[in-house]
Amino acid sequence: MSSQSLYPKAFERPRFMNSADARGIRILAEYYEPLQRLNNEQIWHTIVFFGSARFIDREKADAALQAAREANASAEVIRAAEWKLEMARYYEDARKLAYLLTEWSLALPDDVRMWICSGGGGGIMEAANRGAAEAGGKTVSLNIHLPHEQKPNDWAQESLTFNFH
Repeated sequence: MSSQSLYPKAFERPRFMNSADARGIRILAEYYEPLQRLNNEQIWHTIVFFGSARFIDREKADAALQAAREANASAEVIRAAEWKLEMARYYEDARKLAYLLTEWSLALPDDVRMWICSGGGGGIMEAANRGAAEAGGKTVSLNIHLPHEQKPNDWAQESLTFNFH
């Protein structure tokens, strides 16, 4: 057995690295690792989208309303489905805006190009990532760890999806 394996470096000790004492090191890692990936992808400027995680696209909202009506759902369920359809306009607006901004940005020189960034979840975040992807752009997703959520949305670009504490 080598002496190196008998005496591992501090960063090779999971018990220490996951301890409260190493929190500062983990925070630095959560800064420098994404910075490295963003630099490698030549992403220096972003346009960040914020908004509800609960909105869905018009197609899904319309299908949900139709299904509720066909199932003779309660008035409350139908009202909720109608509300989702009404709110879907914000999803579609965010999607279109992200598409247009990405299309515009792709015509800029590399050093000033801007990329769409979101929290990587559902709703407006998904719409932003989707619009950027549909326009052929890179899309950045900055996820945070939550007890009840979340996986990145289907439009989050894997190489540019980050998960933070």
